[in-house]
This record gives sequence, structure tokens and C-alpha cells, in this order.
Amino acid sequence: MARGNYEVRVEDCGQDEFGQLGRDFNAMAYEVGRSAELQRDLMANVSHDLRTPPTLIKGYAEPVRDLTGDDPVKRTEQLHVLVDESDRLSTLVGKVMELSRISSGVDRPEPVRFDLFDLGDELAYRYEEICRQQGGTFLYSGEEGCNIYADPGLVERALHNLLGNAMHHVGDDGFVGLKVFRKPAEPGSGLK
Repeated sequence: MARGNYEVRVEDCGQDEFGQLGRDFNAMAYEVGRSAELQRDLMANVSHDLRTPPTLIKGYAEPVRDLTGDDPVKRTEQLHVLVDESDRLSTLVGKVMELSRISSGVDRPEPVRFDLFDLGDELAYRYEEICRQQGGTFLYSGEEGCNIYADPGLVERALHNLLGNAMHHVGDDGFVGLKVFRKPAEPGSGLK
């Protein structure tokens, strides 16, 4: 265990005090291994999440600097995105400990009912301009009233991850799409 092998276990734990010590050691080894795995996952998730806002900030800052200086409406729209993405980056950095607590089971997600269409529409606005700047096309379609019961922050984070990955791995056609729709309930499921 001192060398980082958390799979080590004591075998043949008898019924005496040495057996109890062995069982306690095995439980400790399991928890230490689980904690190390959660830390690795957290670092991977956070480093992935922190890549997207700077990409969006840069993507909007360059045209503001180069092209939209004389168009106050376009400049204001793009500056709003810059401010929002800067805020999102600050929030991500501030939530490192929160993510750690959720991953370890200390904190629980806070689900509420909200319309996924509205969240998709907001994210589409952010990614359309970046996609256009890269010579691609971003298409958003959806149905209003796609109400879900989930933690909005975690859903937004997941969608940013998906869209960020799509932007980094877009095909030759340059097309990126996001579609939000209600899935029909399966017969007998009791869902509407």
C-alpha cells in the first residue's frame, strides 16, 4: 500500500483479534483505493471542464477585437458572452471542492424541475458563433416543454463537455448539432 497498490488484501482472516485486524485492514485498503480513484476522476473532470471556457472566451474576444468594434450591437452581444464565460470559469474553479464532495458522496446533487429546451437554447447561442468562426455550422433544434428533474448545474456541465468535445472533434463537414426533444414514454412505464 505504501507504494500505491491499493488492491492489497489480507487473506485468511481468522476469528481472533488478528482476523479482525485483517478485516479492518481490508476495509481501510478499499476506502483508500476508492478515495485515490475519486481524486483521479476529479482531476480529470476538472481539467476537462476548465478547457472549454478559455476556448469560448478567446473565440469571442478575437472578433470583438478585430471585427465588431464599429458594430455596438454585435460587440455588446459578444461582450456578454465573454463576461458569462468568465463567470462560468470562476464558478468551475470555485466548485472544485464541491465536485470532490459530490464524488465522495458527502454532498448530493440538488435536482429541480426545469426545461431542458431553455438550457439548450442558451448553450447553442454560445457555440454557434464559435462554430461559425471555425468555418462550420451549428444547428440547434428542440421542443419547448422538455421538462426534466435534475441538477441544472450538473446537466449544464455535461452539455458543455459534450459540445466542447464536438467542437474539438468536428468532422470534415464542420457540422455540430444539438437537439432537445421529448422521448415518448414506453407503454406500461407509467410515465407521461
